[in-house]
Amino acid sequence: MSSRPTTLSGILAVVAATAGVVAVAETQTLRLGATAAGAGLVVFVLGAVLARSRSRVLGVIVALAGLGGAAGGAAYGATTADQLHLAIVAPGLAGGFFVALGVAPLYGTGSRRFVKIACWLVFLGPVLSAGMEYAEPDVLYDVARILGATVAAALVWDLGENSVSLGRQIGRDARTFWNETVHGFGSLLVGAVSASIVYVAYGYSVGAEPLEAVVFLLVSIVLLVAFLHR
Repeated sequence: MSSRPTTLSGILAVVAATAGVVAVAETQTLRLGATAAGAGLVVFVLGAVLARSRSRVLGVIVALAGLGGAAGGAAYGATTADQLHLAIVAPGLAGGFFVALGVAPLYGTGSRRFVKIACWLVFLGPVLSAGMEYAEPDVLYDVARILGATVAAALVWDLGENSVSLGRQIGRDARTFWNETVHGFGSLLVGAVSASIVYVAYGYSVGAEPLEAVVFLLVSIVLLVAFLHR
């Protein structure tokens, strides 16, 4: 029985990391670059799966192509970004690489440590973004983006952990599609409901003083911690 991480949850964790970066990206170039980087990381994971299960040579080629695409996407996003905006998305981009390494079948049973590191790196994006967004006119839009990125960071941990745990418990070759699908949908639903509650609550304090913005950020952190330990 293979104990490698399961593919579906692993790919969804990479997608969640990419979504978290895109949510806090300030420019179209950064969004496109982050999306391309995420797509490259998905290809990398698929290539690693292919290398371990079918054709080593072809899998390595696909994985290297994915890494090249991910690096190219990240570089493209960084070309026109100023230092402040680049600092907001850089941790999330690094988090995407970490979660891809954690769920790709390169370390035998996967790496929970890499998944946890990835989660907190992605979460740095909304934390840093929250520190500069409240001076903008469209506050509620910024709040929605930051909450979305917060939920995405939680999904990185939840889905990545599920990929590693399922692989260790019942094996990657077992039929886990419906298990992973239901788990992923349930996690997304819990995160969406939690974020919606915070969003509605914050909606009543639009135009409040900066102290309320700090309170909102703390609530976002509590949201993440509670989601991780649900």
